Amino acid sequence: GAILTQADLSHANLIGADLSEANLRGAAIAHANLIGTDLRGANLRDADLGAAKLMRTNLSFANLIEANLIAADLSEASLYEAEVLGAYLYKTELYKANLNKAHLSGAYLLRANLSEADLSQADLSWTNLRGANLAGANLREANLRGADIRGANLNGVNLQEAIMPDASKHH
Repeated sequence: GAILTQADLSHANLIGADLSEANLRGAAIAHANLIGTDLRGANLRDADLGAAKLMRTNLSFANLIEANLIAADLSEASLYEAEVLGAYLYKTELYKANLNKAHLSGAYLLRANLSEADLSQADLSWTNLRGANLAGANLREANLRGADIRGANLNGVNLQEAIMPDASKHH
């Protein structure tokens, strides 16, 4: 794949581009248009994707560890088995996103919209989901150990076989 480490692609139009396996570690991609882009297996570790348009983007198996996805739109995007540990997803739009088996441990999902998202078998341990919208989301077999779900909308959520946070541990 392409090597675009530390590249400045902010405000770039990469709609439908094939960036699978690309090395975009630490790249500046804020406000970019990545609608329908193929980013399967891409390295986006520490990348700045703030307010980026990522609707229907394929981020399966991508490395998004500690990436900034604040206010980005990932509606209907696929993050199947993606590494999203410690990522910043404040107010991120993840409506109907596929996060099946995604690794989100320690991610900051404050006020994120995860309505109707597939989070089955996802690792949401130690995530901040305060005020997040999880209405209609599938959390079957998800791991929410240590997660902060205060004020989250859990209407119609499938929590079958999910590991729930121990409420007594919150300070």
